[in-house]
Amino acid sequence: MQAIALLVFLAADTDDLAAKKEIPLLEGKWKVTVMESKGKRLTEKDIPINAVVFGGKGFDIAKARKEGAKVSHYKLGVSNSPKTIEVTPIVEKKEGLVGIYALNGDTLKLCFLPAGKAPPAGFKTGADTEAVYLELKGEKR
Repeated sequence: MQAIALLVFLAADTDDLAAKKEIPLLEGKWKVTVMESKGKRLTEKDIPINAVVFGGKGFDIAKARKEGAKVSHYKLGVSNSPKTIEVTPIVEKKEGLVGIYALNGDTLKLCFLPAGKAPPAGFKTGADTEAVYLELKGEKR
């Protein structure tokens, strides 16, 4: 797996009032503490992503890119159960992601599949799926 030190997600414009209320709860830096792929939990040294940043207004995209960050827009589906998230790379010509998320205090769970598929049904992966599960801890804000 190719190492990506930092992922940056920037909120896409939305008229969804519920999503607008959820976005500030995600803003900030989140350390990746657990990653699972193909039904196997990766060891800490094998996790290719150190952190995920949900950027707010005034976030310095240029600085993040200089530091090697992969920058994407995200869109929330807060009325869905589980809540959904769509991620679209801004510059990189890579496929986006579709996923689910759950926020509980300073713990954020994400499970993604490649865009174009239905969001994962739960926070799990399997040997025969492309799903990737991340568990993150929020840094003090």
